[in-house]
Amino acid sequence: MQNEVTYLTFFDIQHTQQFFDMVNRCAAPVIFYLPNGQAKDLRFNLLVQNFLTWMDLSGNIPELKLECNNSQDVKEMIQFMMESDMMKTDLSLRTKRRIY
Repeated sequence: MQNEVTYLTFFDIQHTQQFFDMVNRCAAPVIFYLPNGQAKDLRFNLLVQNFLTWMDLSGNIPELKLECNNSQDVKEMIQFMMESDMMKTDLSLRTKRRIY
């Protein structure tokens, strides 16, 4: 079975609570890699969500790289970003196919 993995990079996330609310609505894991390389699902993970906001004195997230494997979640994240105009994301989304 093949599954697409999309890597998204968000820059300058200023409204973090609204961003995390959107992440929490995702159907599949939204993977964030900790500095030690450990993968964590960002959905409903308050410890990691708080860690991300503590990294910046203003509570913003300067840059966040995520891995998603649900195409609907990716569409909703991009739509949220475009409609809210709260953050910027790079235009080069990378997609890879995984075989499970």
